[in-house]
Amino acid sequence: MDLVERVPCACGVSPRPARGGPGRPAPDLVGRDAELTRAWIALDETGACLVVGEPGCGRSAFVRACAAGSGREVVALRGREGEADLDGAVLAELAARLGGADETDGPGAGHPAPTLGRRLLVVDDLQWVDARSRSVLGRLARRPGAGAVLLARRTLPGEMPATTDLPPLPLGGLGPADLRLLARRHDHPAPPALVARLAEETGGNPAAFLASLDRGDGVVVLAPDQARAWAAALDALPPRTVRALAPLVADPRPALPTLDAVLTSLGLRLADLDPAHLAGMVVTAPEGPEPVSPLLRPALLARTPPAWWGRTLRALADRADGSGRVRYRAAVSRRPDDGVAAELDVAAAELRARREWWAAARTSARAAELAGDGVAGRYIAAARDAVRAGAAEAALDWCAAARRDDPGAEVAGIRARALTQLGRPRAAVDLLLRTGGPITEDGVLPFLESGRTAELTCPLPAARAAVSAAAGRFMEARATLDEGRCGPGLLAAVVAVQVEDPDRARPLLDVLAAEADPADLPRVLAMRAEVGWWAGDWDDSVRDAAESAGLADAVGQPGMAARARTQLARVDAARGRPDLATRRLREARGLAGPGDTALTRRIAAVEGLLRLTGGAHVGAAEALAGAGDLGLADLAEALLRSGEDPGPALVRLDLLARQGLPSAAAAAARVRTLLADDAESAAAHGRLAVRLAVPRPFERARALLAAGESLRRVRRPTAARAPLRAALQLCEALRADPWADRARRELDASGAEREQPAAVRLALLTPQERQIAVAVAGGRTNPEVAHALFLSRKTVEAHLTRVYRKLGVRSRVGLTRLVGAQEPQGSSSG
Repeated sequence: MDLVERVPCACGVSPRPARGGPGRPAPDLVGRDAELTRAWIALDETGACLVVGEPGCGRSAFVRACAAGSGREVVALRGREGEADLDGAVLAELAARLGGADETDGPGAGHPAPTLGRRLLVVDDLQWVDARSRSVLGRLARRPGAGAVLLARRTLPGEMPATTDLPPLPLGGLGPADLRLLARRHDHPAPPALVARLAEETGGNPAAFLASLDRGDGVVVLAPDQARAWAAALDALPPRTVRALAPLVADPRPALPTLDAVLTSLGLRLADLDPAHLAGMVVTAPEGPEPVSPLLRPALLARTPPAWWGRTLRALADRADGSGRVRYRAAVSRRPDDGVAAELDVAAAELRARREWWAAARTSARAAELAGDGVAGRYIAAARDAVRAGAAEAALDWCAAARRDDPGAEVAGIRARALTQLGRPRAAVDLLLRTGGPITEDGVLPFLESGRTAELTCPLPAARAAVSAAAGRFMEARATLDEGRCGPGLLAAVVAVQVEDPDRARPLLDVLAAEADPADLPRVLAMRAEVGWWAGDWDDSVRDAAESAGLADAVGQPGMAARARTQLARVDAARGRPDLATRRLREARGLAGPGDTALTRRIAAVEGLLRLTGGAHVGAAEALAGAGDLGLADLAEALLRSGEDPGPALVRLDLLARQGLPSAAAAAARVRTLLADDAESAAAHGRLAVRLAVPRPFERARALLAAGESLRRVRRPTAARAPLRAALQLCEALRADPWADRARRELDASGAEREQPAAVRLALLTPQERQIAVAVAGGRTNPEVAHALFLSRKTVEAHLTRVYRKLGVRSRVGLTRLVGAQEPQGSSSG
């Protein structure tokens, strides 16, 4: 065995906080935060943890990170292959190093068990530790007060497990987002489509994923250590079994009847798979046998003679039908074959009809590779499907292949859409203008994102409406929308968002979210998140924005990923989470592509809101200066509160209001409320601001807060209390804590008595009074409450009178509001 020197916990990684705190994983560890937390909790609470994973999963790196963050002095051991038969060797070596050993009882007696104290014993490659030492280590792991033990072992089909009676902590595969990060850390700027495919074909195994990237042609291969481990497992099987596994790793995997016929034609039987089943390499599924790990395919192909693999594919093609037959024939073809290419065209059309865009793209691309004629058309079809799947890099590659024969406008349109997805709208606009062909709805988006709508010429009504809105002609854009000339598509939803029409935008976006292509879904969800922000549905907004960010990451759309993160930062800013908002904005800036003017302004607007929320008015004004019209309302308030003249911003708000932008009119009224120097003006502007902001709860809360603040400032404290209380109620409902605190401070300054929190007021009730209050708040009538609680109606009425007095409410509506915020729905009796 390798005995590693004892290392202190400060080995490049700071100790985590006690009791399962977040810790600081090793810099090269990706995607294992949840498993690290589980391991630390197990070590704290039970003193032992067993980590298991297949070769290449990053088990050893995980163990090092876990040990480094454990907060303990670490003693590290590693089993070595070939020494598993040295009886008691690991335990004896450890005892010799540590000293102070005890004698153990029962099996393994005579072999010292070390005294760990507060140290952490780490044993990696447990599968190569001798049985006697393993037994004692298992008992040591279960002994209370004996330090902590972290064990790790490899799992591989056909390998006998090194049992310790500890529940295992498995390290599974990484997801596409984590694999992309891993690729970047290893200087592999892999296209998202390739990462997604390798994630599926490697099962997310980090070592196999990186080895496949190193190969460079998209073929899945194993890392050297993995290859040796799998080779040993396959060598343990009978040769007929190894040959019988070949059809199981074909793509697509054959159904059981087809598999039986194929094996028979190859001189084999289904029974030849039994040894693989017993070894754990194959499991029985309803459709037939299937490999337990996707890594069986590269392991098997690496040792399968090409002649046998070709014979297997031909046998599969002879007995399959439909697209499966075509794919087998295409896989075995090594020279141009127009017949197979034509069959692949049919298969691609079937996949397209099922909206399986990426599969259709790959099928069309393979048809182009095998075709003698019509190559460009097939590559264009592949690129068109790839861009709908969100595989922009692959689409650009296939466009490049098609342009050799067809450099036309269609190729330019596909390339422009791919460039837009990759966060390069300015390059997309340059391409479209240079080509000079007709611009479709998809081609309008890069003009909007780059701020170059003045250069756009497109006869489509939705495009003209989008250009009008971008130029500030909101009434003109709204009229086109109202007349129904924009249609029901994505661009119509864009226009509805531009003109701030949530009633029209939300239904369009809901339909698009259910039907959108993978490439468009991140944009649809990001827009719906903005509509949720307006409507005060902030939790829904967060869910949509988070999903948009994840999907945009998955398909490689940095611009959309940045937009979604910016929306998440907006909610974080308003809710008083500055650290999280700052981190999200930093990520968004890193993702923003060159020339994405709209995104740059969004980021600046949210940065300004963050600073305004925190009271940094001068900094807010500086940030909002780069936000354009998106941050104009907050800029005017920031200038006013920092002692600067908000006049130019107010003039621009008035202009936008006259052109039909609802939020501009409300914001202008709010700023004038803050500027008012007499009670009459403050009240009048305040009423107007509140009325204009009604559809947007957060803007309404800010209008009410401005009205109350101004009335208090002009010595009308009694009149200020009603709008301030309403503002406080809205802010609390939105969980906009900094704004709620501002409303409370204004209420205190107005001389209002501080209202006790709902939880404190409800604590004044007796158990029966609380039971009645909950039942009434749940919508029950007095007779229904009396029947449910076995009380008389008069008793219920008497209790309810006392409840109203104690809680300071005057009606069932007030009671429902108070109780509803504290009691889970359905908690009433009966």
